[in-house]
Amino acid sequence: MWRRGWLAAAVLVLTVGSFAAGPSRPNQVTVFEGVTPQNVSGILSASERAVWDRFSGIAVAQVRDSELQGLRSLQPFVMGPAESPEAFQEALSAFLPEYSRAESLDPEDVGRYAGMEPKLLVNPEGAARTRTPAPEKAVPESTCLYEDWEVLPIWEEEGGMWWHYQGGQPYNNVGDYFWYDTNCDSFGGDYDCEAIMGGDYGIGLPCDADYDYDTNSWLEYAPWLGCAYGAPGAELRFYAKVDTVDHHDYFFYGFSPDGVNYYGYTYWGNYGEVWYEYHRNMRTWYQIGDLTRYGHLALAFAFKTDVPGNAGFGVRLDDISITTSPIGVTLVQKAGNPFRLFVSGAGFLPGAAVYVDGVPVPMTVYKGGDLLVAKGGAALKAMLPKGVWVTVSVVNPDGASSTGYDFQR
Repeated sequence: MWRRGWLAAAVLVLTVGSFAAGPSRPNQVTVFEGVTPQNVSGILSASERAVWDRFSGIAVAQVRDSELQGLRSLQPFVMGPAESPEAFQEALSAFLPEYSRAESLDPEDVGRYAGMEPKLLVNPEGAARTRTPAPEKAVPESTCLYEDWEVLPIWEEEGGMWWHYQGGQPYNNVGDYFWYDTNCDSFGGDYDCEAIMGGDYGIGLPCDADYDYDTNSWLEYAPWLGCAYGAPGAELRFYAKVDTVDHHDYFFYGFSPDGVNYYGYTYWGNYGEVWYEYHRNMRTWYQIGDLTRYGHLALAFAFKTDVPGNAGFGVRLDDISITTSPIGVTLVQKAGNPFRLFVSGAGFLPGAAVYVDGVPVPMTVYKGGDLLVAKGGAALKAMLPKGVWVTVSVVNPDGASSTGYDFQR
């Protein structure tokens, strides 16, 4: 069992000269203890990169600053901003010294570590695809994509909405292994979609069969996605089980403005005991920023392996959704004499309240659907210490909440 006294000493060593203040709000290098399969989902969804030691329960993560508020129940220990490229590696060396990305894992460490990181993945088939706008779907207005694998047809060659194939193959449903709907397991209903259960070899596999090496299995939403364009808020959410042995074999999901270059996140290791919830704010996406600025986007999931001898069922995927929000914050500006905040955005209702780091400001004045004024003089100023980043959000009286907006006075 590790102790916070030792942690504090390590933080002191690492922070000196490593985390200087910068002009923009960076991600935070954060350490968690007591992480279990039941509570790691929040860390996976809030981080840009992470490594989790399943044996000790320690996780080191580079957490998006605006997401830290939602992880308070896990008692995160924030070491400092990840401004230096070496900051995350320094934290790994301090708190997970046995872990090394540069070496193969010892046999006794198989299954010990799991991790995630951002990645650009080039789709070998994307340039050849012809996409059409997404059709209207019989789902609630705020949900612009939903797939639970329960309703046929699913696959594009049968008139459905999804492509599945092995990368490098010339046709949609050709290859040794590719994604396929199965009734082996599911988060809800009877069916999920699994990364190796289709294809010439995969179609004959039993449930829980081990994946093979040199697999490049792609799953893409066939139409262009345009429903998040201009939305005040948008979020991708899905449930998955991931079971790989080595970090060379990974599950990926991401978006692409051109259908070729996909920007997103990879996950490797054992996240297979329970259905993990993955959710990510589409307004702060790796490399390409605010996805609501794009008139059309492509969505893909992939499973790639390259190391012989590894075992596991690979990836199971269920209940994929993209939802948009009618409320969002686009700009925060301060004014003096008396001290105030002007909060601009969309979807504000009479009675809306401005929050700073999850705490309501002393007074919110409604000026219209696109403008609120936070007041409170000295009390409000105390909530925004000079030079300190805070997260500003808005909650409507019906409970709808905006995503956070990073602000520094």
